[in-house]
Amino acid sequence: LVQNDCGRLVITDIEVNGNTIYPDLSNGEEGADETGFDLNLRSHETSFSIYFSDLSYRHTTRYSYMLEGYDNQWYVSDNLNFASYRNLPPGSYDLVRASTPSGKVSERIVSIHLAAPWYAAWWFRLLLFVIVMTVCCVVYYNRQRALAIRKKAHARK
Repeated sequence: LVQNDCGRLVITDIEVNGNTIYPDLSNGEEGADETGFDLNLRSHETSFSIYFSDLSYRHTTRYSYMLEGYDNQWYVSDNLNFASYRNLPPGSYDLVRASTPSGKVSERIVSIHLAAPWYAAWWFRLLLFVIVMTVCCVVYYNRQRALAIRKKAHARK
């Protein structure tokens, strides 16, 4: 984290689908409130809020944030210290940036990985394709066999 006059940006709380979670920071981070970690969400965990704070405890801190990979613009929250997203599609995103009115930037990245549901996985689609092709081949084979039997029976008459 960049140290400057705007203090240190920390994550104070994370809510996923309305429930507070505690991310795994066992990769050498300093504590549970640090930023710069990965947040791995399951396919049904599509809504989350991340609460953050500038440890300078100044009321003049102005937060701006963007979820890269989803947002097309920066969002500025003058009085709110959280970013909240609902119904995100599966994918990887980065939550970035906090700034002060003086223009100083204290930028950290929280990487968010939202897993795709099992029915959207490549292996499921491949399995579904194989099953559909097998059914089509069985139907075609049985139809051809029935026509051949019918043709033989018609030829004997």
